Formats: sequence, structure tokens, C-alpha cells
Amino acid sequence: MISSPLLMGKCRWPFLLIGLLVLQSLGCAKSPRPAPQTVILSKYQQVALLPFANATALYGEGQQVRNPFTSKVFNTGPVPEEAAETLTQILWEQLQAKTLARILPPAQSVGERAELISETTLFSERRLVAELGRRQGADAVLMGTLYRYRERVGLKYAADTPAAVTFDLLLLETASGQVVWWRSFDEVQQPLSENLLKLGTFIKDRGRWLTAAQMGSRALDEMTTALAQP
Repeated sequence: MISSPLLMGKCRWPFLLIGLLVLQSLGCAKSPRPAPQTVILSKYQQVALLPFANATALYGEGQQVRNPFTSKVFNTGPVPEEAAETLTQILWEQLQAKTLARILPPAQSVGERAELISETTLFSERRLVAELGRRQGADAVLMGTLYRYRERVGLKYAADTPAAVTFDLLLLETASGQVVWWRSFDEVQQPLSENLLKLGTFIKDRGRWLTAAQMGSRALDEMTTALAQP
């Protein structure tokens, strides 16, 4: 159970609504310019953190979904109801530990949601996110979409089915509405015998079969380290 102010039970549905609104236009946007891949998060005074959106909840499993901000296409897979909250919590905690920028929690978006929902017929998905950030006084918005979150079946040293996680994360400036940084992660854990190129990861994971949360946390750790570099 999440104990931080991020995602308390009574706030879950507002977060899901915001996520679904952002996802409504997935697959129909024009290709944007490639985003720079080196950004220092601390250059922004305030950054609004949106909860992870669940693409599978909207489109179902086995669908190809295009992110309207990056134009990258992902295949959707199983995503348990609590998975988006789990990744959001992990991301929140990592950002708090790594950056001096003020990160506004997803709970702060709730107060703005009603007015924005009523205006969504006039807003593109890019303008919707930028406007949500501006109304919170944020210079940028950090947001992610979850496409697959398959849990490990079995034990950490003897798994029958490995975990699989797919998501992306992007940073959008509210003034320009431009994506200035993004990363994606798409992985099914493999045994070392099937992929010797993963030797470094195998050693880091101490030969264990990870849970989906552990895989997601490892990927987010690399992303937030890149974002929070001095």
C-alpha cells in the first residue's frame, strides 16, 4: 500500500482520468522533431510529475499504440491495475533523492483536472499536458506511459515465467509545449545462457529473476540518474 501523498485511495480515479485523457489521442499525432537526449532537470525550478498512464487499460492487450509525443510505437501487454501507481511511486522517490528541482506530486494535478476535462475538446494532447503544468506553476512536466507489466511467475532463483516491462518517460516544457527529453524501456528478462551481452545486467541483478517492480525500478534508476546529472 502506498503511504506517500502521491496516490491515496480516494484520488486514484482522478489520476486515471488524467492518464486516459492524455492517451485518447495516442496513435494519431504527427511525428515531432527528435528530442534532445541530454537535459539537466535542475535547470527547471518546478517540475510537475504526472502519474503513469496505462495504455492497456484504454486499448486492451495485443495492440500497437503510438505515443503522440515521440511517435514511437509500442505493443501493449498485461498491466495490473496497481502497476501504474507502483511505477509512479518508485519514480517519485527516486526523483526526491536525486534532484534539487522541486518536483510537484501527482496529487497536485487533482485540483486542476475538472476544468481541463471540460476543455479537452479544444485541447490537443500536447496543449493539455502543457496547460496542466502551467496551471501548477511548473516549468516542465514529467510523464510516462505503461504498456506492459507482466509479473514474474516463480521464485527469484527459479522462475517459470520471467517478468516483462515496457514503458516510456518524457519531459515536456510548458512554455513551448516541446518534448526536450525522453527514454523508453522494453525488456523481458532472459537467462545469461540466452544473451551473453547481458552479462553486466546479470551481475548487477546477482543472478536473480526480478519482479516487474524490480525491473521497472532498475530502468527508472538509470533514467532519473541521466535526468538529474549535475
